[in-house]
Amino acid sequence: MVKKRKVATKRFIDSLCNVLSSKKAEDIKIINTTKKTSEFDYMVIVTANGKYHIEAIADEVEKFIENNNITVLGKDVNPETGWIVFDLVHTVIHIMSPEVREYYSLERIWETPK
Repeated sequence: MVKKRKVATKRFIDSLCNVLSSKKAEDIKIINTTKKTSEFDYMVIVTANGKYHIEAIADEVEKFIENNNITVLGKDVNPETGWIVFDLVHTVIHIMSPEVREYYSLERIWETPK
C-alpha cells in the first residue's frame, strides 16, 4: 500500500512566508510545482545577503520545522556555499545568495511550461 503524502496548505505556505519575512528574506518566490512533479507541491526561493543572513534565515526555518513537527526528508545547511535547501516532503525551500540565485535561475527552470 502506498502512503499518500501530506499536501502543503495555503496556511502552511503563509506561515512559512511569515517566518522568512521575519528574518528579512528578500524576493520571496513561491512556485506551485504540482503540474511539473508529483514529488512536492511548492518550491519556495528566497534571497539572503551574505553568509550570516543565510544562517539567520535557516535557523528560523529550523525553529519553524521543530515547533510544527514538520517532517524533513533532507537538508543541506552549509551557508559557505551560498545556498541552503530544506526538503519538507511537500515543500522545498531554497535560501540563496544573490549570486547563486542568479546563476542557477531556479525560477526560470520551474516556471517554464512543460
